[in-house]
Amino acid sequence: KNPEKRKKSHDAWYEGNKEYARTRRRNYYVNNKEQSREYDRQRYEKKGDQIREYSRQYKLANRDKITLQEKKRTAREMGLPDTLTTSQWKYAIAYWGGICVYCSQPFDRELQKLSLDHFIPISHPACPGTVATNCLPACLRCNTSKGAKEALGWMIERFGQEKAKDTFSRILAYFESLDIDSRE
Repeated sequence: KNPEKRKKSHDAWYEGNKEYARTRRRNYYVNNKEQSREYDRQRYEKKGDQIREYSRQYKLANRDKITLQEKKRTAREMGLPDTLTTSQWKYAIAYWGGICVYCSQPFDRELQKLSLDHFIPISHPACPGTVATNCLPACLRCNTSKGAKEALGWMIERFGQEKAKDTFSRILAYFESLDIDSRE
């Protein structure tokens, strides 16, 4: 009879019992996979458009978080560490002033998309993984162009010797500042 009051009560309980609720929900799913999947299928049939729209809006509002999740998944699939946190990623973006590390173009949500670049490519045997000391904010264009190439060689090829060495030294200084911060 009073759904608003019931929802408020549920939300208050959930805030105080998040871990318990997650564990219980996970256990139910593991023990009742087929029932859970059937429920999800039926729900998607009824509310598919709403679910897709919510997902689209969430992805637009949380691009940085989605980018980070995707890169961490890739690192896990390759058996590499994936310890980069959202706050570390936001710090990296703020440190570089919202511009691409390589070409210095500002990020625009619509035109110039932000991407996470592994300084040492994820496919390289010496890659430390998706960790703070290996991840930089780059525009999609530079990140795609760099691909699995060694950073300094790629920068020299793309921007010339002088700009490449300047950018490389700024990147190394950034990584050193992270090491100092982590020791404190």
